[in-house]
Amino acid sequence: MRKNLSLLFLGAVLVIFGVVWGGSRVGLLPFDVFFDGWWSLILIVIAVYGMLSHGVKVFDVILLILGVVFLLTGLDVIDMKRFKVLFWPAVLVLIGLMTIFGVFRRGPVSGIESAADAGVRAFFSSSRRKSEGRVYGGGRVESLFGAAELDLRDAVIEGDIVVDVRAAFGSARVLFPPHVRVETEKNAFLGVVTDGTSARDAVNAPAARVRCRAFCGEITLK
Repeated sequence: MRKNLSLLFLGAVLVIFGVVWGGSRVGLLPFDVFFDGWWSLILIVIAVYGMLSHGVKVFDVILLILGVVFLLTGLDVIDMKRFKVLFWPAVLVLIGLMTIFGVFRRGPVSGIESAADAGVRAFFSSSRRKSEGRVYGGGRVESLFGAAELDLRDAVIEGDIVVDVRAAFGSARVLFPPHVRVETEKNAFLGVVTDGTSARDAVNAPAARVRCRAFCGEITLK
């Protein structure tokens, strides 16, 4: 259901953009679709698409906020000089709120790799996690203006798992053990997804379904 809803949204956005673009080209619409800051709409579309496809996540919220701010700046609703002055203080407030809500959202677990939402998050920083001898049941790897790495080469993967990997203006890397079959879904805009697991021949092995979304970022799977 979520997948159908997200695809309907994406299709509607493409239809609307095509109609508006064509109308402006032939003079039916009195404005240009490529106005100052039009590219920020891409951030907003990606964020909304992500929320519709897998629910509201911190990564999508940050991407949506950035898109809205850049859009309002391009439309001269927000003063760019004031935005530059308040940008880093706002980033600190946002990271602080994420930390506070993260404490209340997470319950006590014996090991992060055993939690259903296990993952690595790098926001304006670098973060690396290595699982050694622990059961890993799936999770997320998110990078926003940073570098995130999840090393599962020594992890215990007992059954099929799902790993969401997202990179925006940063890099994300996931290393899998050789006995796992990796199935990759790639979605990249102005980014790149490098899959080094496609040559594997792991028959009757646990499957790792990896959903990759890269926007102006780089995702590497090995």
